[in-house]
Amino acid sequence: MSAAELHRSWLTLLDTEGPFLAVPPLKRVWPQGMPALAVEAKAALASAHRTFVAAWESYDRDPSKEHALANYRDARDAWVQIVLRDVAGWAESMSWEEIPGLVASSPGREVTVTAQAAIRDGDRWGCLVHLVDPIDSLRQAPGDRWAASPVDRLEALLRAGGPEVGLVTDGRWWGLVCAREGAMVASGVVDALDWVAEPRVRDAFFSLVSRRQLIGGDPAERLPVLFKDSVAEAEEITEALGAQVRQAVELLIQSFAESAAESQRHGLPDPFPVELTTRTRVRSRC
Repeated sequence: MSAAELHRSWLTLLDTEGPFLAVPPLKRVWPQGMPALAVEAKAALASAHRTFVAAWESYDRDPSKEHALANYRDARDAWVQIVLRDVAGWAESMSWEEIPGLVASSPGREVTVTAQAAIRDGDRWGCLVHLVDPIDSLRQAPGDRWAASPVDRLEALLRAGGPEVGLVTDGRWWGLVCAREGAMVASGVVDALDWVAEPRVRDAFFSLVSRRQLIGGDPAERLPVLFKDSVAEAEEITEALGAQVRQAVELLIQSFAESAAESQRHGLPDPFPVELTTRTRVRSRC
């Protein structure tokens, strides 16, 4: 497969909304497609994945059981730390604590959320991490007094003074969110339970949220820039499609006008309704 096909093969498996990542910027950074996880990272992920799946299945069987939620939260936290610290390579750059002074609240301030972790480069945050309790979908409201989904709440955190990108997860579902100033929010959600069966999505996810793409490497290849370039790419495509549509309409109008004129020259009735022919002639003279 070509590089474009390789990137499309995993992009189509994500649940995306908004101007998510486009193929051209991805090809610029990964011209051979997304790299596979390193052997050590894959081994760490496989071991932690088995433990987490067992915890998730235990909670899913009987969420009302005593201490079920508390036990699940412990397992989720341990899993998330391994995923980010050891597999994504955040290592010592990961801060596992609430980000001071950064909060987002519901309109009536009945519900307040914070970021529980982040990757940092000195005094600069590269990506926030917002943890939530088990939920069927990161795009549905949890059922408290704030009618906003976990994805929406992370967007609010990002716009409240955080960096441009963040992760929200309940352990199973992982949402990558980009909220750039003056731009529509973009998000993509993946299911961690499928990381064994769908290595393309797994490898792409860890490439995107790696330390290199968030705070290291070439600044022009970092994740926020890729989102920005993806928006620009979408705008160029929209403009090109608009131009093609205008050209097609102009050719159609010209064809209508020529057909009507030809009929008149041969003394035949106008093949088009009078109203349409009148508009066509006026348009063709403009």
